[in-house]
Amino acid sequence: MNKKYLKGAAPVLVLALGFGVVQVMSAAKPAPEKKEETQRLVSLLYTEAREQAVHLAVDTQGEVRPRTEIDLTPQVAGRIVAISDSFAEGAGFEPGETLIQLDDADYRLALARAEAGVAAAEVVLLQARAAAAIKRQQWQAANPGREPTPLQVNRPQVAEAEAELRSAKAELADAQLNLERTRIKLPFRGRVIRRDVGLGQYVTASTVLGRAFATDRVEVRLPLTDFQLQELDLPMGFVASDRNPGPQVTLSARVGRDQRQWQGRIVRTQAAVDQQTRLIYAVAEVNDPYGEGASDGVPLAVGLFVSAEAEGAGAPRTGAAAGCTAQRRQGVCGG
Repeated sequence: MNKKYLKGAAPVLVLALGFGVVQVMSAAKPAPEKKEETQRLVSLLYTEAREQAVHLAVDTQGEVRPRTEIDLTPQVAGRIVAISDSFAEGAGFEPGETLIQLDDADYRLALARAEAGVAAAEVVLLQARAAAAIKRQQWQAANPGREPTPLQVNRPQVAEAEAELRSAKAELADAQLNLERTRIKLPFRGRVIRRDVGLGQYVTASTVLGRAFATDRVEVRLPLTDFQLQELDLPMGFVASDRNPGPQVTLSARVGRDQRQWQGRIVRTQAAVDQQTRLIYAVAEVNDPYGEGASDGVPLAVGLFVSAEAEGAGAPRTGAAAGCTAQRRQGVCGG
């Protein structure tokens, strides 16, 4: 009986003994050191909010094209007797400079004949007027107080002589104009793209002598979405005027190792949406791209592909806090 009691009580005694040992060890363990929490300081930057105009930029790109580009053709026929050094591929020329000289011998002869024709017509007119004056005097002497008919005082003959003189003068002007046209020139400053003729070649009024473009202005056709057009505050079909010269555009391209920039303006927009791209095209112009409009001597050359940044419409907005005086407070940054 005692043995059975001891066997049943042994596990309980072991658990009680273990619990007592754990309690003793816990009591002997040193208490953890208590740390007092401190408030963390925060450093912030602040500035006063203010209203200012924010200009949005619209980015696009395009190719530089000449505003004026033409095929050079003569208005009269003749053999080329001289070609200027300015009429070479890539060369520049001034307005009114003679680029090609045609043989003008035939046109000088025609001018001399026209001058002789004018002189002869003037003599005929003088004779007709003198004859008319004599006829009027004779009529008045024979028929005092009566008005003669036009035929009786040679008025038709005088009118015919006057018409002949006008015709002769017109032929003289035409001969002078044809002689002037043997000197082929252009009315603008420009550059030559190509030359298609040579010295001694006979050309007619339909012969293409070469191709040239004006350097007073160049254009860049810029594709825009309807959203970008709205950002620029431009309507479709816009045309620049003195009151609204159009948004400024900064054109940029890498030329050699340097990034170059040129300044221009959007002067017009298309009045229709392109059916293939669904875009609206604006045209930016740069004045004198080979002169004052060049970037440190680097012209905005025709054919160059450029990036464009157009100045958007300004809108008043509240400036956000961008920076702050560094202040250390009790977790607060104030002004």
